[in-house]
Amino acid sequence: MSEQRIQTNCINWYKRNYPNNYIRKNEQVVKAGDPDIMICHYGLFIAIEMKQTGKDPTKLQTLKLEQIRRANGHCGVAHSLEEFKDIIQRAEADLDNAPITSAIYEEIGGTDND
Repeated sequence: MSEQRIQTNCINWYKRNYPNNYIRKNEQVVKAGDPDIMICHYGLFIAIEMKQTGKDPTKLQTLKLEQIRRANGHCGVAHSLEEFKDIIQRAEADLDNAPITSAIYEEIGGTDND
């Protein structure tokens, strides 16, 4: 399957499953090495480099992904929809580990001391 087709499948899946989140495919005004897809997923930044099966990211693409990782963003390389979903799920694990703020406790009727 072509990289373009894999990207389209992933973007369509994401839009169906997370219609209120932001996803953007980088196409025209892109610097060399920038990831193919950028997502704001419930406030988490996720960047994904899409590749055909058997292909690897370039050194520059790998460097850009490492810069994102060092900045506490989430990123990865996906060769399929399954790998794309896995990157999203790993990012969501951070949501599960995020501290609950006082505002959320107040909203559900508790306190930080509960």
